[in-house]
Amino acid sequence: MILPISRRSFVLGLGAVTCSGAFDASAAAAPRVRLGMQSYSFRDRPLQQALQAMSRLGIEEGELYSPHIEFGGVAAQRVLLGMDPASPAQRATVREELRRWRLEVSLQHFADVAAQWRRAGIRLNAYNLSFRDDWSDAEIDRGFQMARALDASLIASSSTLSVLPRVASFADKYGMIVAVHNHAGLNDANEITGPESIARALAISPRIRVNLDIGHFSADGHDPVEFIREHHERITHLHLKDRRNHDGPAVPFGEGDTPLREVLLLMKARGYDFPGNIEYEYKSANDAEVEVGKCLDYCRRVLGQ
Repeated sequence: MILPISRRSFVLGLGAVTCSGAFDASAAAAPRVRLGMQSYSFRDRPLQQALQAMSRLGIEEGELYSPHIEFGGVAAQRVLLGMDPASPAQRATVREELRRWRLEVSLQHFADVAAQWRRAGIRLNAYNLSFRDDWSDAEIDRGFQMARALDASLIASSSTLSVLPRVASFADKYGMIVAVHNHAGLNDANEITGPESIARALAISPRIRVNLDIGHFSADGHDPVEFIREHHERITHLHLKDRRNHDGPAVPFGEGDTPLREVLLLMKARGYDFPGNIEYEYKSANDAEVEVGKCLDYCRRVLGQ
């Protein structure tokens, strides 16, 4: 039996046809670039409020910043990173309390967080959990259990090269992908920075992939457009931000030296399926939702979507 075909389904399925019968490629639907959000962009507020802001902005998917749901929250993370004053003893105490929490917290906590994302209508595309050298095997194992409970498809991680072989063994155990995140201005051969250290990370396991932060990559003197062209098959997602060269500051989208526009247009032209997660990091007196909205508007204007 031949089913009737509506004009709408015909156009959506095949594209527009000229009166002469020739295919008009310009009328076919252009690939839609996936624009997501790193919840770190709303690090100034609890996760529920961050999700509400993302929903108001029309965000359909995003990445979960682990301090949003972990013991001590963003304040503990700032202490551990040396961003807030604390003695070595205080820092060690915070670290051990966080380790204990990770090992003992019920996995239902993460299932409940996943439900928050679903209620907000936002798909969780990655869990940002950074494995470091001071993580025990039990803590790493627990991190994968957390990601599973969140129903996250992958873990994004600002890891060291030396911890990755241990991480890779647990990635094999759980059948999950770990995407390493690069940084700039780090004079440490053990950190993930430019193409060389990323290549070393990728060589460890096929389950190790890349969460490329194009702002950091560019600020460190590398070309994200070229890297994406050459390594798109190993990229899980991008972090979208704009920075000045030579490890300069983060700035509003379109005002820095990061080839942000070129990256977005490359994603559109090549039809890459991985998302670009906006990461609002520059300083502003405005509310974060206002600035994140500007970042999103910039991307949408460039892409025409």
